Amino acid sequence: MRMRLATVAATVICSLLLPATALAAPELGSAVLYCTPETSEFRIASAEDPAPAQRYASKRPFDASSLITVNTKTEMRIGTRSKHLQCGDISIDVRGGFYNANPQGELGAADDFAKLTIGRHASHVDVSLVDDACSDAASPRAQASWGEHPVQAIEGRRMGGSYQIVLFKTECQANKPYTQVLTWP
Repeated sequence: MRMRLATVAATVICSLLLPATALAAPELGSAVLYCTPETSEFRIASAEDPAPAQRYASKRPFDASSLITVNTKTEMRIGTRSKHLQCGDISIDVRGGFYNANPQGELGAADDFAKLTIGRHASHVDVSLVDDACSDAASPRAQASWGEHPVQAIEGRRMGGSYQIVLFKTECQANKPYTQVLTWP
């Protein structure tokens, strides 16, 4: 009994001495890959988006911002590492995206975003996962950073003998969501 009380007391004292960050839950990530490997069906969206209605076999959060490399002396962004994810026969390479290497420059303080290369066999598409493509749509720097496909989410699924990629985008002038469908062999 005394030993149990001593153990409990030591645990309480240690938890009071540890910084709050040591007790915090692990970071969940800024984006989520939902995946069913058996069928290669997937969805990638912001972690803040509601869970999809469709059920997937797994849910894997990731944080593209953590892949951005920074020069500690100058605090300038100098590049990005990549992370490879797999969902069945779908290959997903994640990199960190940013608007300006200088955090003090134009759009330098804007949120980082995920740059994704989604591939299946010889087909691939490059997208940028951004929360709001319309807020910076007029900026040439933002457009150059995003590339051709700034999306709010992306899904993939088999359709008959082909594979379909659905890009969820926003038409900024009308402020309306729409989808663009790519069909791969």
